[in-house]
Parts: sequence; structure tokens; C-alpha cells
Amino acid sequence: MLEGYVTMVDLALSPLFIFKPHLVILILAFVLTFFISILNFFVTDRKVMNEIRKKLVEIKEKITLAQKEGNMEKVNEFLTELMKVNKQYLKINLKSTLISFGIFLFFVPWFYYKFGKTAVVNLPFSLPILGSSLNWVIWYFLVSFTTAWLVRKLMGE
Repeated sequence: MLEGYVTMVDLALSPLFIFKPHLVILILAFVLTFFISILNFFVTDRKVMNEIRKKLVEIKEKITLAQKEGNMEKVNEFLTELMKVNKQYLKINLKSTLISFGIFLFFVPWFYYKFGKTAVVNLPFSLPILGSSLNWVIWYFLVSFTTAWLVRKLMGE
């Protein structure tokens, strides 16, 4: 079953095989992250998200003020309100998170089958904890986080 899946993805991605593994992963990570970021932009209601963020900041300020005054009853009241608003925020984010996770999970078996545990990038310097040789997972996430950050900045988030 995995062989059939890998063959299907190989056929779709065969033009990329002219590149070295680190470039294949870079291109796929960039394309997937760009696609996911654009999709999330349209799936998530930005106006509601911004209102919820503002509300969270206001509640946190109220909590800080109540703590300074020593009014624990107000602190508990604001914490309850904070939990309710945070639940709304997480509920809205869940939809885009599930979409992103689903798209990523579709490609994980293929990445693992193609690149396994071997190093795909050898850096000219050493990163703390990671070292200078990176496998496909680390390389994918480094490219992915950078791409997501750039796309969000370009879209004004």
C-alpha cells in the first residue's frame, strides 16, 4: 500500500528529482507552506480573530490591575472570562490547524520513504542542539517556519 502511494507521489513530483534532496525539500516546504498560509488566510475570519486578540489583551491588563490591588475575587472573575475568550480563539484556530496538519500528514510518509533518517543538509556551521547535519524533518520545519513568517508579513498579519 505504501509503495503505491509513494509511486503516485513520485509521479506527481518527478520534475523535482533533477534537484538535490535539500532543494526538493526546500521547494516542497515552500510551496506547501505558502499554500497552507494562503488557505488559512481565507479560512480564518481575521476581523473576529483581531477582536478576540484585543479582548485577551484587555482581560490580561484587568487581571494585572486586580492583582496589584489584591482583589482576588476580581482576578478569578477575569480569569474565567479569559478562559472563555481563549476557548473562542482556539476554536477558530482549530479549523486552520486541522487543514494544515492534514496537508502535512499527506506528505510525511513520502518524505520518510524518500529521505529516511539520512542528512539532507550539511551546514558550514553548527547550530546549537541540532549540529551541522540536518535530516529532512528539521530542514522542512526550518524552511516552513521561515516561509510562513514571510507570507504572513506580506499579507499584513
